[in-house]
Amino acid sequence: MSVFTSTNGTPTRLGSVTRIVLNIGRLLPPACLEGRQRGSYTSWIPGANMAPDDREKQRIDQLNTQSWDATQRNPRAALQFAEDAIELSRAIGYPVGTGTAELNAGWAYVYVGRYHHALPHFYAAQEIFGAIRYPIGIMKVLNALGVVSLRVGESDRALEYFQQSHVLARAEDDSSRTIAALNNLGELAVSIGRHGEALSYFRDALALAEKAGEDGTLATVKINLGKVHREQGDWTLAAELNQAGLELAVFAGDRVAEAEALLETGVWTMNHPGPSAQEVTTSDLETAEELILRSIGISEELDNPEGTIAGLSQLGSLYLQWGRLEEAQDQLEHALSLSEQVHSPFSVLEAYKKLAELHESHNDLAEALAVQKKLNAIQERIAKDDTTRRIQTLRAQSELEHAKTEAELFRVRNVELRQKSEELEASVRQLELLNSIGRELTGSLDMDEIATRVHGRLNELMDASVFGIAILNENKHTLDFNLVIEKGQRITPFTQPIQSTNSFGGWVVRNRKSIWLNDADEGYTEYITSRRPFTHHNARSIIFVPLEVEHTVVGVLTVQSFRKRAYMQDHLDMLQLLGSYSAVALDNSRKHA
Repeated sequence: MSVFTSTNGTPTRLGSVTRIVLNIGRLLPPACLEGRQRGSYTSWIPGANMAPDDREKQRIDQLNTQSWDATQRNPRAALQFAEDAIELSRAIGYPVGTGTAELNAGWAYVYVGRYHHALPHFYAAQEIFGAIRYPIGIMKVLNALGVVSLRVGESDRALEYFQQSHVLARAEDDSSRTIAALNNLGELAVSIGRHGEALSYFRDALALAEKAGEDGTLATVKINLGKVHREQGDWTLAAELNQAGLELAVFAGDRVAEAEALLETGVWTMNHPGPSAQEVTTSDLETAEELILRSIGISEELDNPEGTIAGLSQLGSLYLQWGRLEEAQDQLEHALSLSEQVHSPFSVLEAYKKLAELHESHNDLAEALAVQKKLNAIQERIAKDDTTRRIQTLRAQSELEHAKTEAELFRVRNVELRQKSEELEASVRQLELLNSIGRELTGSLDMDEIATRVHGRLNELMDASVFGIAILNENKHTLDFNLVIEKGQRITPFTQPIQSTNSFGGWVVRNRKSIWLNDADEGYTEYITSRRPFTHHNARSIIFVPLEVEHTVVGVLTVQSFRKRAYMQDHLDMLQLLGSYSAVALDNSRKHA
């Protein structure tokens, strides 16, 4: 999803991202499915049904329930309830009440876009729940931190939080928290373009939610599923799922999900090809406008800036598509203004991109250039912030290592510390190994020897049940797979046309980008039209990387596994680094020959 782990509540690492308008942006995260379980909030608080004489704890539980319920209507009131609960619970020494109130206060700040104010509350809740070893509270905090990480663009750290929450939920056999974690993981996968993985997560969440019979939860998951199917071009299924999600949201009284479903239906209406692939009609655009305006109205009523920004951006796109250029500019500039008010840089980026497109459509190149310069400046600022935060992460890790010897450090933090220490040591060992491999490869001029060495070394780093390396034949416009190994056995060499729409390798060469699929059965359609086994059997997890020398593709390298979700970001990074060494070695070998 690396972030938000400093002991003083300062964000410590924000990395590269792709922005996603999370359901959380609405009032609570839709990712955070707590908002779909209204009325049962105190069921997880020990003491919610306490004896009548314990009035102070009852009062605190009541304040926490009021705070939670107010998040969908009035986050400022929710914050006041939470602050009152914090003060009372600290006074009587009621840690569960304090942790719950801190969590509520954090969500209230998240809703109004003040993440730097939210994080100290989440950290406080994390420490309290960790100290008393309270699993449900810990899971809720992990979810909150993961959602914030995604909102600010730290996808790798968000992944860590969501995975931790998922593992803990499964260990505790908590179906509600498992559903929330799966939905979070699905939204994360969507945000980084892994639609096949997203579908897998959402389907698992849907199965559990249907079994639990929670209408609000079902609404959110179905809306998310519909969105993925729309983006993949399955218009009919997308419409069915979104309509079902809208009906469930209305029935459950979840106005945040209702606004999301209305917006998604509007986007569907303004983009779907219609019967016989006919173009979108004026009637379609009018319907889409009505739906989007209804969504914006609900978001404004709830004082939900992220939902409003998303609606305004889509309304601007609609008017641009409709040819109503002045209205499009008004809506996009409104979205820009609101994005800047809530310090949402990725909202700003999207709005600036659309505004630049609008000026280009007007043939107003000077304005388009001015907008583009602003866009570049924001991107540079985000990149600079990313570097600073990464440095802060290293300092935070060092501080945690020193604190490891302190007896009062909570058990949960100690576990996290040990994990990070082990990860750092493993990273150092991997880097040393990769450098060693690089020296070996660039010292050889024999292509077959180079390929054999790469395969042997890869088996030390990851599951390389299937391995292949291909050289680009520029004269024949083919990829020549001269070395392919499946389960330790060499496969007869073969070639693939680089223009083939059924070749992962051809896609990589044409686009000069890597492919990483952890469920190839679901995700292959993003890259190829139909799938055939690369070797004797279809792999479940796949990585292809281009081999480039001086910005020129000279071949491709692939590793594949028969297990789903066999590869992580580290594996892709390692393969890309190893691919750089391999490309140089192969290029030297070809020139020598």
